Amino acid sequence: MSRSDADNKKKKKGLQRLILGLLIGAIISIGYIKAKSLILESLIALLQEELDGACHVQEQCIIEYESASLSLITLKATAHNIAVKSIYGTDLKVQKIVAKFSLARAFDKVIPLTLDFYGAHAASVGEESVTFRYIDYLARPLPPEKEKEDRIRIYLTNLTVADSSFDEPFGETTLKGLGVSMNMERNHDDNFVLYPIIQ
Repeated sequence: MSRSDADNKKKKKGLQRLILGLLIGAIISIGYIKAKSLILESLIALLQEELDGACHVQEQCIIEYESASLSLITLKATAHNIAVKSIYGTDLKVQKIVAKFSLARAFDKVIPLTLDFYGAHAASVGEESVTFRYIDYLARPLPPEKEKEDRIRIYLTNLTVADSSFDEPFGETTLKGLGVSMNMERNHDDNFVLYPIIQ
C-alpha cells in the first residue's frame, strides 16, 4: 500500500469517527431535550392536580401559561405569563414563576418545591377565592389518607411573592393592594410562617 493510500484510509476513518461522534452527540442531545420536556410536563401536571384538589369540580379550574423552560442542572423551572382560570374568570395572573425542586425524596414519591412569584395579580384573596384555596392547599400538611396514596405529590417548602397586587371586594367597594411582597416558610413543625410586606 502506498503512502497516499494509507493517508486516505486514515482520513476516511477519521471522518467516520467524526460522523459517529456527531450522531451519538445528537442522540444524547435529543434524549436530554426529551427528558426535560417530560419532567416539565410532569411538574405542570402535578401543579394542576393540586389545583384540582383545591377547587370544586364545577369551578373548572385550570392552569395556562405562555412559555416554560427547565434546567436539569439547577433543577429549576421557569414559566412566563401564567394564569389560573375558573368559571369566575382569571383568578390569578403571574408574569413569571420560578420553581426550584429537589429529587432527594423521589423514592418517597415526594417532590420538595419552592415557588417564587413575580408580578402576580389576584382577583380576590378572601378565604373562598380560588387563589387563597390553591395556596392553602399547597401549604397544608397531607392528611394520613393522602400519605398512603400511590402517587407523586408536591411538598411546598417556601413561597415568595414579589411586586404583586390584589383586589378584594369589600362591601360596595373594592380593596386594592399594591406593591405586595411576602415570604412563606415551612418550619420544623410543618407549619408556615408568613412575612408579609404591603406598600
